[in-house]
Amino acid sequence: MALPNFHLIWIEHGSTDYSAWVEFREPILRRPIGLSFSEADLEAEKKQLHLVAKSDLILGGLILIPGEGGVGKIRQVAVTEELQSSGLGRILMAEAEKHAASLGLNEIVLHSRETVNRFYEKLGYHPEGEIFEEVSIPHQKMKKRL
Repeated sequence: MALPNFHLIWIEHGSTDYSAWVEFREPILRRPIGLSFSEADLEAEKKQLHLVAKSDLILGGLILIPGEGGVGKIRQVAVTEELQSSGLGRILMAEAEKHAASLGLNEIVLHSRETVNRFYEKLGYHPEGEIFEEVSIPHQKMKKRL
Protein backbone atom coordinates (compact mmCIF):
# COMPACT_ATOMS: atom_id res chain seq x y z
CA MET A 1 0.00 0.00 0.00
CA ALA A 2 1.24 3.49 -0.82
CA LEU A 3 1.88 5.84 2.05
CA PRO A 4 -0.92 8.35 2.71
CA ASN A 5 -0.08 11.96 3.55
CA PHE A 6 1.17 12.16 7.12
CA HIS A 7 3.45 14.18 9.34
CA LEU A 8 5.92 13.11 12.00
CA ILE A 9 5.43 14.65 15.42
CA TRP A 10 7.06 14.26 18.81
CA ILE A 11 4.13 14.07 21.21
CA GLU A 12 3.85 14.88 24.90
CA HIS A 13 3.17 12.18 27.47
CA GLY A 14 -0.38 12.59 28.76
CA SER A 15 -1.64 14.47 25.67
CA THR A 16 -4.59 13.43 23.53
CA ASP A 17 -2.12 12.19 20.90
CA TYR A 18 -0.33 10.16 23.59
CA SER A 19 -3.62 8.47 24.56
CA ALA A 20 -4.20 7.63 20.90
CA TRP A 21 -0.61 6.28 20.68
CA VAL A 22 -1.23 3.97 23.65
CA GLU A 23 -4.47 2.75 22.06
CA PHE A 24 -2.64 2.22 18.75
CA ARG A 25 0.09 0.06 20.32
CA GLU A 26 -2.15 -2.14 22.44
CA PRO A 27 -3.54 -4.41 19.66
CA ILE A 28 -0.27 -4.48 17.69
CA LEU A 29 2.36 -5.00 20.38
CA ARG A 30 0.63 -6.10 23.57
CA ARG A 31 -2.58 -8.08 23.03
CA PRO A 32 -1.03 -10.64 20.62
CA ILE A 33 1.30 -11.77 23.42
CA GLY A 34 -1.33 -11.62 26.16
CA LEU A 35 -0.24 -8.32 27.72
CA SER A 36 -1.82 -4.94 28.29
CA PHE A 37 -0.37 -1.65 29.51
CA SER A 38 -0.42 -1.14 33.25
CA GLU A 39 -0.46 2.23 34.98
CA ALA A 40 3.17 1.57 35.97
CA ASP A 41 4.11 0.92 32.31
CA LEU A 42 2.57 4.21 31.23
CA GLU A 43 4.03 6.13 34.18
CA ALA A 44 7.51 4.91 33.19
CA GLU A 45 6.98 6.41 29.74
CA LYS A 46 6.85 9.98 31.13
CA LYS A 47 10.60 10.46 30.65
CA GLN A 48 10.63 8.82 27.21
CA LEU A 49 10.27 10.57 23.86
CA HIS A 50 7.33 9.56 21.67
CA LEU A 51 7.40 9.91 17.88
CA VAL A 52 4.30 9.21 15.79
CA ALA A 53 3.40 9.33 12.13
CA LYS A 54 -0.04 10.88 11.95
CA SER A 55 -2.61 11.63 9.28
CA ASP A 56 -6.13 11.78 10.68
CA LEU A 57 -5.10 8.80 12.79
CA ILE A 58 -1.80 7.46 14.06
CA LEU A 59 -0.18 5.26 11.43
CA GLY A 60 2.91 4.24 13.39
CA GLY A 61 5.41 5.35 15.96
CA LEU A 62 8.20 4.54 18.34
CA ILE A 63 9.77 5.53 21.64
CA LEU A 64 13.27 6.95 22.07
CA ILE A 65 14.93 6.87 25.49
CA PRO A 66 17.98 9.11 25.83
CA GLY A 67 20.50 7.35 28.05
CA GLU A 68 23.79 7.75 29.83
CA GLY A 69 27.13 7.80 28.03
CA GLY A 70 25.73 8.82 24.66
CA VAL A 71 23.61 5.68 24.26
CA GLY A 72 19.89 5.83 23.52
CA LYS A 73 17.33 3.07 23.28
CA ILE A 74 14.51 2.66 20.80
CA ARG A 75 11.48 0.60 21.81
CA GLN A 76 7.84 -0.02 20.94
CA VAL A 77 8.29 0.44 17.18
CA ALA A 78 4.91 -0.16 15.55
CA VAL A 79 3.32 0.46 12.16
CA THR A 80 -0.28 -0.26 11.26
CA GLU A 81 -0.53 -3.63 9.51
CA GLU A 82 -1.74 -2.10 6.23
CA LEU A 83 1.43 0.03 5.99
CA GLN A 84 4.02 -2.54 7.00
CA SER A 85 6.65 -2.83 4.21
CA SER A 86 5.61 0.62 2.92
CA GLY A 87 8.75 2.40 4.16
CA LEU A 88 7.04 4.06 7.11
CA GLY A 89 9.11 2.11 9.64
CA ARG A 90 12.32 3.25 7.92
CA ILE A 91 11.10 6.86 7.98
CA LEU A 92 10.32 6.67 11.70
CA MET A 93 13.69 5.11 12.50
CA ALA A 94 15.57 7.72 10.44
CA GLU A 95 13.81 10.56 12.27
CA ALA A 96 14.51 8.95 15.66
CA GLU A 97 18.19 8.51 14.79
CA LYS A 98 18.42 12.13 13.59
CA HIS A 99 16.80 13.36 16.81
CA ALA A 100 19.04 11.12 18.92
CA ALA A 101 22.13 12.57 17.23
CA SER A 102 20.81 16.11 17.87
CA LEU A 103 20.62 15.19 21.58
CA GLY A 104 24.29 14.18 21.53
CA LEU A 105 23.68 10.43 21.44
CA ASN A 106 26.17 8.44 19.38
CA GLU A 107 24.71 4.96 19.64
CA ILE A 108 21.26 3.36 19.60
CA VAL A 109 20.40 0.00 21.12
CA LEU A 110 17.14 -1.88 20.80
CA HIS A 111 15.64 -5.26 21.58
CA SER A 112 14.27 -6.57 18.31
CA ARG A 113 11.60 -9.21 18.21
CA GLU A 114 13.40 -12.04 16.44
CA THR A 115 10.84 -12.01 13.62
CA VAL A 116 11.86 -8.47 12.54
CA ASN A 117 15.65 -8.65 12.96
CA ARG A 118 16.11 -8.38 9.19
CA PHE A 119 14.33 -4.99 9.15
CA TYR A 120 16.82 -3.55 11.64
CA GLU A 121 19.80 -5.18 9.94
CA LYS A 122 18.82 -3.39 6.70
CA LEU A 123 18.96 -0.13 8.67
CA GLY A 124 22.52 -0.83 9.83
CA TYR A 125 21.84 -2.39 13.22
CA HIS A 126 24.08 -5.26 14.30
CA PRO A 127 23.10 -8.16 16.56
CA GLU A 128 24.88 -8.46 19.89
CA GLY A 129 24.83 -11.51 22.13
CA GLU A 130 22.43 -14.41 22.11
CA ILE A 131 18.69 -14.50 21.51
CA PHE A 132 16.84 -13.98 24.80
CA GLU A 133 13.24 -14.03 25.97
CA GLU A 134 11.50 -10.75 26.76
CA VAL A 135 7.75 -10.36 27.30
CA SER A 136 7.51 -14.11 26.57
CA ILE A 137 8.94 -13.96 23.01
CA PRO A 138 12.44 -14.27 21.49
CA HIS A 139 14.39 -11.00 21.11
CA GLN A 140 17.82 -9.97 19.87
CA LYS A 141 19.80 -7.04 21.26
CA MET A 142 20.93 -4.85 18.36
CA LYS A 143 23.16 -1.76 18.16
CA LYS A 144 23.99 1.00 15.71
CA ARG A 145 26.61 3.76 15.89
CA LEU A 146 25.23 7.12 14.77
